[in-house]
Amino acid sequence: MDIRTMADENSFRRIKYTFSEDVLRLPLISTSLVFRIGAEPLQDFRMIERHYFRNKLVKSYDFTFGFCIPNSTNTWDSVYALPPLEDSLINDMIDSPFETVSDSFYFVGDELVMHNKASYRYTIEDRAQSKRSYEGRYESKGAGGAKAESKNGDSNSAESKNGGAKGGDDDKDGPWSKDADYD
Repeated sequence: MDIRTMADENSFRRIKYTFSEDVLRLPLISTSLVFRIGAEPLQDFRMIERHYFRNKLVKSYDFTFGFCIPNSTNTWDSVYALPPLEDSLINDMIDSPFETVSDSFYFVGDELVMHNKASYRYTIEDRAQSKRSYEGRYESKGAGGAKAESKNGDSNSAESKNGGAKGGDDDKDGPWSKDADYD
């Protein structure tokens, strides 16, 4: 096999995520995995996922899918508990973008068939942006629907101000909102 081909294949098995820091404090998380099975049935399909911060194991999961019929597209949904993390660890993870990593190993029986790697950045939740995203979604304007007015008489609603953790006024999707991450 050509070494360049192997390098290209490995690059497709890596992903970077950016989440709000509140994800680190959740007691439960829901995931949905969609996968397609080829012409042969799979016995004992399994995924092991390990999360590390600075090479120290933080959490580990072991999921068994069991039997998968051939030529099928499958959706696996799961809600699982997250281990509580110390505030000092959470702060270190926030202060160290992409030093939190995970490995996902996929097995059929005892044979490793795929290995994915991910790295994570956690951003500090902007409480003001959270309030604005709530107001925009539920049409509430907070303190009596008040709008800010500048000295030159222009009226600006809070929703038009930048303050999100990602994006900005020039962001085609508008200011970031944690609500959008959980829809």
